[in-house]
Amino acid sequence: MLQDDIINGSLFSTNFFTETTNLIEGSGELEVARFRKDVRSVFANFLKDKNPNERQTTDKLILPILKLLGWDDVLQEQNLAVSGRTDVPDGLLFLDQQSRHAAEREEHHYQRFKYGAAILEVKRWTHPIDREIHEAPMIISPAMQMLRYMRRVDLQTEGKLKWGILTNGTQW
Repeated sequence: MLQDDIINGSLFSTNFFTETTNLIEGSGELEVARFRKDVRSVFANFLKDKNPNERQTTDKLILPILKLLGWDDVLQEQNLAVSGRTDVPDGLLFLDQQSRHAAEREEHHYQRFKYGAAILEVKRWTHPIDREIHEAPMIISPAMQMLRYMRRVDLQTEGKLKWGILTNGTQW
């Protein structure tokens, strides 16, 4: 079953459940079992949709899983460009509510990235993230798109934001 593949090695490694969670203060078998159950529930609800698009993949799968992992503070579709909409990652993740609030006080979206911890780019469910796609007016792979975003973010934040997540729900 797809959900079991994702939980047992594709999305979360077996090591995550058997070793890493034991290092987290207060974690134990009960917390791991609850986390597994919650992730399975997110996937079960998401997989009810036939051919989910990018927005559905983001809203019904990726953001709920990130929330389970502790990423509660996210701003969606923040524009990296001073003008136009050529560089708009799907999300900007923050370490805490205080950082998100500071970012929200910035007048321009591109100024908000200096408060972030990671950017997020989501493609529709199972869409290839390592091959070229036709995206008018250019042809670009999602991986190259993320690299372009990361270069822009590096300039905007003077090298302070170094992380990005690219996913289609099956590959992260």
